[in-house]
Amino acid sequence: MVRSAADDCHEPEAASVGRLFWHLGNSVMISHRCEKEELHMDNLDTHSDPATWDPAYDAVAAAPKHHKVIFENDKLRVLEVTLEPQDEEPLHHHRWPSVFVLDAVHPDIHDYDPDGNRQPPHRDIMQAVQAWDGTGSLVVNMSPQPLGRVLNTGEKTVHGIRIEMKNY
Repeated sequence: MVRSAADDCHEPEAASVGRLFWHLGNSVMISHRCEKEELHMDNLDTHSDPATWDPAYDAVAAAPKHHKVIFENDKLRVLEVTLEPQDEEPLHHHRWPSVFVLDAVHPDIHDYDPDGNRQPPHRDIMQAVQAWDGTGSLVVNMSPQPLGRVLNTGEKTVHGIRIEMKNY
């Protein structure tokens, strides 16, 4: 059984209002939405407005080795994201919702908050990685992500394209 993070909307006033699994050829997309925003933002600053997040911690500014801008205008920013084996990204955030298309990813990635606590495995990206069979591409609809860092403990490079939507 594949579960979506929407399955974790336990509070009565935060019922799941949508879950979508897309299979595009050999790709899978997992998307969800809860009525209470903080339920699908499992990190710090879950109640703050992403527009107020410190620009010094924007992914491109704080982790340029891992986030390369390949296109940007006033509506979109497209990043190439690369995380080599045994590498860890510095603390950073993604203030805009995005679609993340991964062509190389594996279960040996770990998400941490600024205090070094490992993030719960039900987060969108971690759940999608666990459900993916490794063929084609993995496509994940992502909410804005507060400060965190990712560690690749595997022997393979993680690679993908992240399309951030500035005007949401």
